[in-house]
Amino acid sequence: MDRDPNHAFRHVDTLILSALALVYCASIYPLLWWGDEPELLTAAWREGVPHPTGYPLYLALSEIFLRIPLGSIAWRGHFFSAVSALIGIGFLLRLDPSRSQDFWRSIGWRIGIVSFALSGWVWEPSLIAEVYTLSLGLFGATLMASAVFLAQPSAKGLCSIGLLAGLAVGHHRILSLMLPGLALWLLSGVRRLPSRSRALFTAVAVFLFAVVLPYTLLYSRAHGNPPLNWENPSTLENLWKVFSATQFRTDQTLIRINRSVSHESGQGPHPLMASGERVLELARSLWREWGPLLAFAPVGFLAALRWNPLSALAGLLAWLPVVVFFAQYHVGDSRAFHIFPCLPAALALAWGMGMALEWVGDRRRLLGWLSVFALVLWPGYQWVRFPRPTGSVAELPSRFARRTLDQLPPNAVLLVIPEHFGAPIDYVYFPLAYEHEVARRARSVAVLAEGFFTAPWYASTLEREGIRPRVIEASLQGTDSVRVRDLSWKEFAEEQRASRGRRKSGPPGILRVEGRAYFEDWRAGARILAETFLPELGDRTLFTTAAFPLLDPLVPGGIEWERVLDIPLPTESFAPLDGMPLPSGRLYHVRYDPSKVKAHGRNP
Repeated sequence: MDRDPNHAFRHVDTLILSALALVYCASIYPLLWWGDEPELLTAAWREGVPHPTGYPLYLALSEIFLRIPLGSIAWRGHFFSAVSALIGIGFLLRLDPSRSQDFWRSIGWRIGIVSFALSGWVWEPSLIAEVYTLSLGLFGATLMASAVFLAQPSAKGLCSIGLLAGLAVGHHRILSLMLPGLALWLLSGVRRLPSRSRALFTAVAVFLFAVVLPYTLLYSRAHGNPPLNWENPSTLENLWKVFSATQFRTDQTLIRINRSVSHESGQGPHPLMASGERVLELARSLWREWGPLLAFAPVGFLAALRWNPLSALAGLLAWLPVVVFFAQYHVGDSRAFHIFPCLPAALALAWGMGMALEWVGDRRRLLGWLSVFALVLWPGYQWVRFPRPTGSVAELPSRFARRTLDQLPPNAVLLVIPEHFGAPIDYVYFPLAYEHEVARRARSVAVLAEGFFTAPWYASTLEREGIRPRVIEASLQGTDSVRVRDLSWKEFAEEQRASRGRRKSGPPGILRVEGRAYFEDWRAGARILAETFLPELGDRTLFTTAAFPLLDPLVPGGIEWERVLDIPLPTESFAPLDGMPLPSGRLYHVRYDPSKVKAHGRNP
């Protein structure tokens, strides 16, 4: 038997990746899915800019796959995610740190990596258009280049690491939290370089270049006036806002203040308890995916600590900052982000599994093979139990968007409004935007999102749809009846504490915190719509995704909300959709007298 992993296991890895490719491709969702997918696909297909940080490398690579004449456009985006995941898993398989004589250790390593590949953290984003599997592919390539560098240090190898790490961090900023661990791992190789200072300087320069270079794509796209142009990075100032994710940091600050105020008023847990709950959720996620196999992770860490302390500490240093980040992370899609802290845990588990198999196999070969058989059962169990949507559930986003758009008459305006104030509109607006812009459905119809009316960049979208962007200006600067107040974060927090539990009184207003505008409540949004948006529609027929009765008293003669469509969206208890803000499926025809609105709009 050839016991050299560089030969025998190369063929084994090919078989493993081939089997995973069959499993992934057989499970890929055939049509559009929820979440960020419709936005990313629309941006890639129509050369637009998605939400910060813009993901320019993802856009460039996914656009190549979207041009493949195979399946639906959405399926091609899903296929790109699967390929990215397989590339990352392929690098992790070859990362096997075992020596040539460690046959059992190499087998255990591969079982552990396959278990990671079949976990929900990797499998779920591999079946839809998401950015996380590209992160896995890039960081897997970085780790592989690092292993090659440590085996034979060279300035060229260090620059290769800088290039791959730069592309990875530029693609998804959270990967920067793993860089200290990576640097510690590379330390022994860097020390052996003959011209260390020059090589380090060059590698850092290549790293920074690789981080920044893809963002020139966003700059050029924004100048093309695309239908989706988040933050409009056509200037260096706006490009920096996208690159630095200014909006994300602002939203995180807002959420932290609201949670702190909620705790002080007795309506929520202490922020530290909320952070602890997120760490516990990560632990529960690890247990759900690996069950008893999770015991191999600490075994692997302790074994690595004895075998190569620097590698073990590097892995720990790469893992801890990401866990701390997620303890403070306050966005609903935290489950999808578990792939980042779980990657170092997966490497520890794979190493621990290999060490355990070596200990058993070297003593009793038969017992070693029985152990291999027993361990392989778990990835098989993962594959069998993975939730798969039925045909009807998989069709829900496309069905909702197509039926809604098909109901609209030519030249109508569809205003996407959430069911509740402050609720996200992503799950409602972006499937409609995808069918409208990518599938080219109901092209004469204007599809607009009320939730973006306080975003300056959305003005160009309104203009493209034939609507004057005066509603954007009013939402940012206010009107005669809606005042704007500029507040610091401290003043905002104090006001939130003072108003907690009390119904807002007085005239509606807009808060502008650190340059970003927020409606105090829906009364302000209603007045803005009545005074600027409705008068600009002229004779165009208006439809909305939710009734908005606050508009009624602001329009002379009132408004009639006629429900013209009610699309059932049964999820059939499909676990990944639990708690997701799915649309109601309702569509309202808004009947009012445009002439009266125009008169009212000129004299608010």
